[in-house]
Amino acid sequence: MDSAAANSAMTIGHQREYADGDLGHFGMGLKAASFGHGDVLTVWSTRDFTCEVLSSDSAAAHAADRKAVLGTLEGTSIVWTDMRNVYRGRNPEEARSWLSTRNEALRSHLGVTFHRLLATHQLQIDILIDELGQAIAGP
Repeated sequence: MDSAAANSAMTIGHQREYADGDLGHFGMGLKAASFGHGDVLTVWSTRDFTCEVLSSDSAAAHAADRKAVLGTLEGTSIVWTDMRNVYRGRNPEEARSWLSTRNEALRSHLGVTFHRLLATHQLQIDILIDELGQAIAGP
């Protein structure tokens, strides 16, 4: 995602020309989906854009995490924090079961929504669950 695309993606209601197979059409999807689940949306990319620039230390930490988890420094990441729909209990087994169910529901939803793009390798979606930095240690 280059600077112009990132700024457009973060502008509510941004209209652009859409080609067949493009995602979106009304300029609301990323923002509405994100803020429907969490209070903070962070979009970071290996390219510079003007929404907000991470500090050098924070950018380096994100880059190292991205490399460790995804095997690449390239790409754009969408990070949701301060999540609203989360497990609030104290039972670790119940928490794992809840998380597994949510993970499968999300994968199914994304698979149905983006099946054409996924099947033709025009889109790759990686779902990472990071609880207080634990994604690096394991799933």
